[in-house]
Amino acid sequence: MNKIIIIFLLSLIFNISNTNNSYAIGGGVFKSIFKLFSKNADEATSAIKQGDEVLNGSKAKNVELSTNALAEEGSILNKIGNDTHQSYYKSSKNDSLTSIMSKHGVKFKKVGKEVVDNSDNIYDLFSNGTSSEQKKFYSYIIANWVGKIYRFSDYFNNPEYQNRNLLVCKNLTEIFYFTILMDNKNDINRALLTEHQYFNSTEKTLPKQELLVLRDDQHVKIMAIKPGDELNAMDFFTIYDNQHFMHDQSTDVEKIFINADNKPNDIAKNNKCYKANDNGLMIASNN
Repeated sequence: MNKIIIIFLLSLIFNISNTNNSYAIGGGVFKSIFKLFSKNADEATSAIKQGDEVLNGSKAKNVELSTNALAEEGSILNKIGNDTHQSYYKSSKNDSLTSIMSKHGVKFKKVGKEVVDNSDNIYDLFSNGTSSEQKKFYSYIIANWVGKIYRFSDYFNNPEYQNRNLLVCKNLTEIFYFTILMDNKNDINRALLTEHQYFNSTEKTLPKQELLVLRDDQHVKIMAIKPGDELNAMDFFTIYDNQHFMHDQSTDVEKIFINADNKPNDIAKNNKCYKANDNGLMIASNN
């Protein structure tokens, strides 16, 4: 067991330094270390019995991947702060739709599902613009999206389907918090950008806002910020059923769709989305 602990600690330090060379090792990292040892007695006994077997083959790979996820959790919590993380989580689970929309700076008005179903012009519901470019962009919007990825993904549907989720997504330089609301009986479902931070940068971050859903498949979901009067480069967020994540800036929606169907490259494979819980991130046993 001591061998496993030593390897874990060394692996954690190694992963932290390699996930992002500029990450600082803060309280969130050590909180994640303690999470590993929060197993009950039966689980601990099982771990001891497995011994070196854990360090071989696929089990060793699972240990490595879980260790990396714990390192990412620590870095994220160290940047965002435990109190802020818990506040976002509790709000996503407990606050009313009106309150959540207000906290995101959205002038909220319900868009009844029947209204959307009977509307021929989606852009009339979401935009004041009427240019041909805007109309083309808004033709991609799925107003009555249902969140298929949260229903069919082995990860996002674990341990059970939830109609409210706080997602924490990261790439090498950025952190995003997304609030996903799918329990609105008299309104369409809502996706919101709750937080955007850089790990180590003073670049301008994206403000809290409601997002548009452009694709809602079982294996991939695409969200985008609402465009301005002119369709300059927009931010797109692509989430895969296996937790892979992409943040792109582009003016070409079709290119974003094409890229979503391609396998992520090696760099993108390190970009991940997690379901949040009160204490941090939900880390799957095979993550």
